[in-house]
Amino acid sequence: MSQKAVDDEDMISRLPDDILIMILSKMDARAAMVTTILSKRWHSLPQLHTCYDLDVNDILPRRYHRQKRLYGEAKAGYEAEKCEDRLTDICAIRERHKQWMGRIMSLRASLEHYKRCAMRRYVKLVNAFLLVPKSARKCRSIQKLRLQTFGSSSRYWIDRWIIAAITKWKVEDLSLAAVDHGVFNFKHLNGRQKVRLNSLSLSNWIAVGIHKSPVFRRLTKLSLSNLSCMGETGSILRHCIQIKDLRLTACCITVDQPVFQIDAPRSKIKNLQVEDCNFVKLYLFSLPCLETLVCRGQPTKIHYGNVPQLKHLSLNYLQPETIIKDNLTSSNKVYPLKKLFKRIPPLENLVLQFKGTQMWVEQTPIPSWFRHLNRLFVANVPVEWDIFWILFLLDAAPVLEMLHVHIGSPGKEDTGEVCKGIDAEHLQYSNLKELTVIGFHGARTQIGLVRQIMKLSPELMHVHLLDGNVKEDERGLGNLEIIQYRSEWHECERAEIVDELTDGICSGALVVLE
Repeated sequence: MSQKAVDDEDMISRLPDDILIMILSKMDARAAMVTTILSKRWHSLPQLHTCYDLDVNDILPRRYHRQKRLYGEAKAGYEAEKCEDRLTDICAIRERHKQWMGRIMSLRASLEHYKRCAMRRYVKLVNAFLLVPKSARKCRSIQKLRLQTFGSSSRYWIDRWIIAAITKWKVEDLSLAAVDHGVFNFKHLNGRQKVRLNSLSLSNWIAVGIHKSPVFRRLTKLSLSNLSCMGETGSILRHCIQIKDLRLTACCITVDQPVFQIDAPRSKIKNLQVEDCNFVKLYLFSLPCLETLVCRGQPTKIHYGNVPQLKHLSLNYLQPETIIKDNLTSSNKVYPLKKLFKRIPPLENLVLQFKGTQMWVEQTPIPSWFRHLNRLFVANVPVEWDIFWILFLLDAAPVLEMLHVHIGSPGKEDTGEVCKGIDAEHLQYSNLKELTVIGFHGARTQIGLVRQIMKLSPELMHVHLLDGNVKEDERGLGNLEIIQYRSEWHECERAEIVDELTDGICSGALVVLE
């Protein structure tokens, strides 16, 4: 190597990563030199740094995001004007259409240009990171890696990236995301030795030969997102029996009545999450090891088969789209609770989050299907709802010991009366020992609910009332964490509320108001 080349490499090696990447995309003549510098720098990091998120969005310029916003506004403006257009002159309509489409097509072409440039830079960046000689890897391994692609620029390289990540870098947790769609044939990994991959996340990807791959059969965690074809999922679960955690997000079945069925008697799945999928019905024919089920999105009717280990259920449902579209408010258009809990297995922990501007849950008694339930958490109760429907759930859980309720601010009508259909005189929660109310502000409805529960719970020992909110824990398995807000009650206010709660009630429960 000449002295000039040595001096050039020394000068370039002092530059930060973002400048090196820019040089890598602009100066093809020195691409090999810059690639070598980036490889040495990244792979000389401490061994503890083993998680990498290589995101295309980090390369896209600010102009791309600004023009993407303008593109969305232009499309919305065109659709709004098209719906409200009152022009009768066909020539005028054609001229306006031509103007709108000219602007939209110009912005679309600009966005595609930015995406192509970013993808070319991304390809060079990932090549410099993954496709390096064995000597540069220094027996290192990558624990977690995320790759994102769009367009055709990366299709030539994607197979090499995946093979290198799994076989050479020994990636344990791999996440692949595609903006349009990606395809990978897992048969390319057949015969590979010493593979450590145990977690795989595919977003908008089509995996070919996935259930026949020995590499895939050793997975313990699988996440599938934005899939329009769920045909192979059942085969995957039947053949890949080592999977313990399965997550399905925004997956669709393109039929009028989408039904998803799982029948995997040899499967070891313990945790199943279904989020924002279009399934009307979910059939769990056989999952003998299933312990936790989490469903989010539109209400889904779940049919329980052979799930003897299921103990934790979390339902986070939005207001049904049929009620929103038709603006249905009559009592015969609500959603019966018995459809959600039909033939339910013996649960121990139940978390419910029903959301919507109008009350779509039917306020009628339900059979005692929760005969083994000892913990119930009802969260994000909307402001507009009658919170006394929770008493129906208590009546269906005769051995319940812990109740957590998270309610919003008081609504416009705050009477504190028990909702119609509840025969409070014949209710009793003989095993309830702990009541926690999050979001307590001393409203009449809130006080009325707490009094009603205290009156009907002879074994109640502790009542905790606090202002706060809830959030899902980091594991994302439906468990909720309480975030307590600082609320300064005056001593007179505190004493007045406690007296009102206990007035005329023979209860030994300790009431704590924070």
